[in-house]
Amino acid sequence: MSAVFDKVGGDALRAVIADFYDRVFADMMIGFLFAGKDKQRLIDKEWELAAVMLGAPGVRYTGRPIRAAHAASPILVLTFTLDGSDAMTLVDVEARGRPGRR
Repeated sequence: MSAVFDKVGGDALRAVIADFYDRVFADMMIGFLFAGKDKQRLIDKEWELAAVMLGAPGVRYTGRPIRAAHAASPILVLTFTLDGSDAMTLVDVEARGRPGRR
């Protein structure tokens, strides 16, 4: 059985992650959390993590544990609305296992 990573593709995964970081770095609500951060390094580490989780062969996550990487963030739980219709709660993923939805 083929890994999900093979179906998605490494380049497509990187493009989605790069787009995500472009958006969060520019976002007026949360962009300040990324001030002074190395965007390319974040993209690279996020790609490694996602690739491993999607079953990429030969890829290893070389970043810090999720809790340590986010320890300096002043926001552990954030609720916001996307397009005025979808309320999403971002939570400490490591502690709860997955983002929660309301």
